[in-house]
Amino acid sequence: MSSTITDRGAARASSPIPWAIAAAGWLAAAQAFRCATPAPWVTATFVATTAGVAAVVFSTAVRRPPAARAWLYLAAGRGALAVLALDGALGGIIGVLGYACSAYGLVLLARGLTRIWDPSRWIDATVVALSTGLVAAALHQADGAGGTWAQQWFLPTIPAFDLLLVLLATRSLLAVRPRAESLRLLTAGLVVQLVGDAAVHWAGAPPRLAGWTVAAATVLVAAGAVHPSVAVEPEQVRPWRKLGWVRFTVLVGALAVPLLVIITLVALDAATPSVVVLLAAGTAVLALLVLIRVRGLVDYADDLADERHRSRFEALAIHAQDATVIVDAAGAITWASPAVRAVLGPDPAAVVGRPLDALVGASTALGLGPSLAQLATLEPGATMEVHATIIDPTGHERAVEGTATNLLTDTAVAGLVLVLRDVTERAEMQRQLVSQALTDPLTGLANRALFTDRLEHALALPRLGAVHQLAVDRKSTRLNSSHLGISY
Repeated sequence: MSSTITDRGAARASSPIPWAIAAAGWLAAAQAFRCATPAPWVTATFVATTAGVAAVVFSTAVRRPPAARAWLYLAAGRGALAVLALDGALGGIIGVLGYACSAYGLVLLARGLTRIWDPSRWIDATVVALSTGLVAAALHQADGAGGTWAQQWFLPTIPAFDLLLVLLATRSLLAVRPRAESLRLLTAGLVVQLVGDAAVHWAGAPPRLAGWTVAAATVLVAAGAVHPSVAVEPEQVRPWRKLGWVRFTVLVGALAVPLLVIITLVALDAATPSVVVLLAAGTAVLALLVLIRVRGLVDYADDLADERHRSRFEALAIHAQDATVIVDAAGAITWASPAVRAVLGPDPAAVVGRPLDALVGASTALGLGPSLAQLATLEPGATMEVHATIIDPTGHERAVEGTATNLLTDTAVAGLVLVLRDVTERAEMQRQLVSQALTDPLTGLANRALFTDRLEHALALPRLGAVHQLAVDRKSTRLNSSHLGISY
């Protein structure tokens, strides 16, 4: 399995998209380096970014990690984000492309390592980052700052984009066991990027700090890409379905903060129309994302309840002595308890997915078919008795009886439930008792009790004509016929 995944990752690594983005980012960084003042931090940023991107590409080609394409997108994103540190005006559009490329790479990385597509984690990260970016952009506009579109709208929200990348990276870091050092280094690099950009764009730190931050973050990401653990498959994956109190509080807070900012700015008479429109539109998008998240949580709760219900049903059926079989509406067996082997004979695993005749034989299935079809049309929970004689795999007859219940509408079962028990010994005992009661034990002929029973039945049946009794005298072999005097 691991070789297949590795080959797939190597094949996808040849995709031209990340190579093109990396080349565009490097060319833009070279242009910014040429146009910028040759300060030490500019040179260090350019050299570190180029070396880091080259290290990631080289390690991906040599080690062939399971998520090779994800690391290439991350490398392309690092190259594009370096342009922002060298020249903010030049790097506006390329910076947006770099963040999009990095986010896509992190999503590919999480999906490649966990083999689970869980959009709840991405929605949570997007809600928190979008709320942070909205507040930062609104406060920046409320201060009356001018400049290009990048200076007004993009640069103030850069830390929010960094926060999104950190949250996406934690999906891979916290979901796998053991936690690879490559993921730790990758997350550390993104955290360094977040702290540095927040200091520059929110706290007023000098711009050269952004260059040193990009250089340090790229080095850490490259160190993660060249670490041997990058090619190791995780042993265990933890799903992120549960919505705890912490995450719930964060989501509610992310939705409420933009509304509080609008109220505060309006109260202080500092809200411009563009700020109000921005916050209102952003809040609407946040509300939509939260609704999608809640809808997914409700669906997950329903699925979990059905799974628990089915687990309890299977636990009870597995430990029961009676054979339990689930048959879908098409007549195919979808589940069979282990007791099927003892009660009916066939292997339970061998009959799953096959028609009913694989379990009880063609003739018995033909007789049960109309009754089960009628039961499927009745209301949910309807029950009918089942009596049948089957031929087991050894060729012996078995008498079985039980019940069939319509649970087609129950999502945890979705079928007709047959509960059958072997009554062969009881049926044979009943036959012997009847035989002993109605026949002579010496000759095996019918006795007086059977004669009286048949006579009573004959007299009770409506018929045309008369009923006659023929008596045979064994001593004289003389035949007597007497008329009973009953006519109809």
